[in-house]
Amino acid sequence: MPNPSDGKLLQPDVTELILCENDAYACETYIFEPSPGEQRLGYLFAAAETENRDGIGSELLDTIITAIQKEYFRDKQRSPETSFEMALHQANLILHDTADQGLRDWMRHFHVAIGALAGHNLHLSIAGNGRAFLSRKSNLTDISEGLSQGVITDPLQTFSQVASGEIQPRDTLFLATSAFGEMFRPIDITRLTLDHSATTISGRLGQLYSDQRHTDPLAFVTVALLPQYVVKPASRRSSDEPNIRRAAPPISQEQIKPRQPLVIHRSTFQRILLFIAQLAVTAWKTIQLRLWPLMKKGSVKSGRVMVSASKATGRNIHSLAQRRKKDEQSRSITLRAPHISRDSIRNGIGVAVAYVISIPLRAKYAFTALPRMGKIFGVLSLALVIALVTSLFLLREKRTADEDIQRASELLHEATTKAQAAETALIYDNRDQATGLLGEAQSIVTQLVASGLYEAEVRSLQTDITGQYDRLQRITRTDDSSVRVITDLATITSKQPRVLFATPDALYTIHPETNAIIKINPDGAAQTVHETSEGVGFVTGGVSHPSDKMLIFRTSPAGIATYDTVDGSFTQQEISFSSQQPDIKDIAVYGNRLYVYDAAADQILSYNKTLRGYSSGSAWIEDQSFPKDSIESLAIDGSAYTLHSDGTIRRLFKGVAADFVPEKVEPSLQGSTKIITTESANNIYVIDPANRRVIIFSKKGTLISQLVISSATTVSDIAVSDDETKLYVLDGTRVLEVSLVK
Repeated sequence: MPNPSDGKLLQPDVTELILCENDAYACETYIFEPSPGEQRLGYLFAAAETENRDGIGSELLDTIITAIQKEYFRDKQRSPETSFEMALHQANLILHDTADQGLRDWMRHFHVAIGALAGHNLHLSIAGNGRAFLSRKSNLTDISEGLSQGVITDPLQTFSQVASGEIQPRDTLFLATSAFGEMFRPIDITRLTLDHSATTISGRLGQLYSDQRHTDPLAFVTVALLPQYVVKPASRRSSDEPNIRRAAPPISQEQIKPRQPLVIHRSTFQRILLFIAQLAVTAWKTIQLRLWPLMKKGSVKSGRVMVSASKATGRNIHSLAQRRKKDEQSRSITLRAPHISRDSIRNGIGVAVAYVISIPLRAKYAFTALPRMGKIFGVLSLALVIALVTSLFLLREKRTADEDIQRASELLHEATTKAQAAETALIYDNRDQATGLLGEAQSIVTQLVASGLYEAEVRSLQTDITGQYDRLQRITRTDDSSVRVITDLATITSKQPRVLFATPDALYTIHPETNAIIKINPDGAAQTVHETSEGVGFVTGGVSHPSDKMLIFRTSPAGIATYDTVDGSFTQQEISFSSQQPDIKDIAVYGNRLYVYDAAADQILSYNKTLRGYSSGSAWIEDQSFPKDSIESLAIDGSAYTLHSDGTIRRLFKGVAADFVPEKVEPSLQGSTKIITTESANNIYVIDPANRRVIIFSKKGTLISQLVISSATTVSDIAVSDDETKLYVLDGTRVLEVSLVK
């Protein structure tokens, strides 16, 4: 973009003109100037036309252009090209949502030309039959040709292409609606634009519109590009003042109304028709003014007479009814209810049952009594009745099936459209909107799967949604090329181990029944390196301490034990707890300090290493508002990272909650069991056994990957190599090696 101090900097002279007397159409023009902090983004212009539809069209145009303006000027650090494309993408998404809600009439008549002018560079996009022309010297060029298909069939592709180019001093740019190129000849436009201001050019084109008696709706923005030393610079607003639309210059009614002829000639036939029409109008007015009031007055009087007559008749009928009732009461005889015995009831039921049983026999006798032709007609009639009932039943079934197919087709189209919209949103890194669209598409696919229709198309769409969802959530699904089975411990233990530890030269696990320590070499050879654990509690978990070549275990009953990988010693460590019945849920090490989370005390305790164990611990969490009771696991690298039962991850520094907001993942981390990191590690690892995945975050909270171990049956525990290039997974009795290098 040119330097503002350059004397050749282009100063756009802009005006707008709207010529639209037909209320059925909405025509609008928009001019947005940059505030002082937005100079590098330049100017934004638009001309738009659509069907008005009782004000809906105008509201739609304002909504779309406002969204484009806000997105274009939202980030002052972006380039004009990126800002323009992002703004158009936002408009496409809004139009897609509009069509998705059932408002699709605008698609048949939606013509917009929009351009961004940043220095000498022009970026242009067209929707429908919008037009853009560039007048340079004596030539007029349609620079909008090929930028739009004309008919909008997919709202997401309304603004589908962007053209960019460089403009020159004394060029004139027109952004107009569909009728501009048909109303004015190129020679007239170039003649009117030669070295004139935008106001003069628009005024003369408006006069030409009036002289040629055009009535079609028209709106256009005129941009005369003049060097700064030719025109006075435009006034600037303060940086706090928002971008607003500039008012159009007033156009008198005489300028836009065609002239009326002075003499009107009509044929004899036309005069007769005019006379008949005038006679009909006169007769109607006479009936309306004179006859109708008389008819209304007479109907009111007749209505009153009928009401009074009906009331008198009603009184007479009531009197006669009362008299008859008295006569009947004088002749009435007191009756008794007859006694019904049980035998009579049984006899009645027996008669009814016998009658029902005899119906087929009676029908047979009646049929045999019919003459021969009667029997034939009876059989044919019965067959026709059966065929009719069957046809009606099959027709109903077919109609239901057709309705189901039609509904499934509509759902499939809707889900496909949402998936495409989500893919477009992902291109522009609009993650929130893509997440919502994919969720809606997946919900529809679930309905389609239940219907059992369009199975092949649904499977293909499900694959597409899964792929997009994986991209959105940075999910990596392992395959045979990235997973290697190091060993299978089934020869040593028939039950599944629960813990896995990594040291620089080997992996270790604990026999789930005997508490023996099993070593796994890099070549896959597994062997028991310590058989007995006399005096040591049962191992429930632990952590590796590579610098000391030690494994530190938490045991049950509550205690701490260590295993020296060099000399093979397995010893119980002296340690004291603040609670009477400690519940050690997890431990971590940092340097020579041991950190223990005691759930019974709702506290992380910090211990120093001594010759015989660990000294009395001190409470490490000082923040009283920290949710200590929900901690499931912890990891230390100087700061403490805690995994909570609700799936949240928090960070503590020197015992106080620190700023740490990890990126949101789907599915949520609720149900995750362990968090791992070290002082030398670059990342944080979280185990989610229910979904067979390992979630990897940076220490700033950025989601790096969701690693789904597809070939694993269970993910009991993991360990990470020192260089973080390999992930070791405990899958039942198998130990897997997963490459973390892409």
